[in-house]
Amino acid sequence: MKLRLLFPISFIILIFIIGCEPDPLTECKDLGDDLLTCECISELAIEKIDTSLCEQCELKEVRNSCIADIAITTGDKSICENAGESKDYCLHTVIVNSRNHEHCSDISGEYWKDLCYTEFAKNLTNEGLCEKITNIVTRDECFSFVAITKNYEDLCLKIEDPENKDLCIVRIAVTNTDISICDKVGNSVHKYGNCYQKIARVTNDPEICPLIKNKTIRENCENLFK
Repeated sequence: MKLRLLFPISFIILIFIIGCEPDPLTECKDLGDDLLTCECISELAIEKIDTSLCEQCELKEVRNSCIADIAITTGDKSICENAGESKDYCLHTVIVNSRNHEHCSDISGEYWKDLCYTEFAKNLTNEGLCEKITNIVTRDECFSFVAITKNYEDLCLKIEDPENKDLCIVRIAVTNTDISICDKVGNSVHKYGNCYQKIARVTNDPEICPLIKNKTIRENCENLFK
């Protein structure tokens, strides 16, 4: 008889204990500050991998970030569709983490799409991915990085900005101490001042100086060896 009584009493006590355990979501909502509440909810949502908890946050930016973080954590880019203004950032991060550049085209915004192609182009030293970049400045920087990394000056010729194109070629020429590469530089100041003269100094070769056609730069070069 005593054993029969002990079981229901123990069961009731267990239910009471469980019922007394604080609800994490309620604790977050009781913080009394919207930002603190949303940050608390976000941590809980990410821990439980539950985007419905993110919806409990009343601050749009934090709510979107919460959903994006869950997508990034799980690697599920379909979740990014619900991340509002954080959607493109979310897609970019999930795609980069997946190491599949073919999905960069899924990003609609120019900034994050270009950044996606840029990161893959640099990681893979793939100039073909640089060509997919819309922003000219970003694309030029991508070509420059790949050209210098591959030590291949002809890739510099894909750079649209004349100044950056010349500087890209100069850097490769100086790295290889090869004045024949300098002849691909368009601007005479960069060609002779930044290229010929630098190689003369690096190689400690005064015989390069007479090859400089610009008189002022040639004299500056010759003065290096006096």
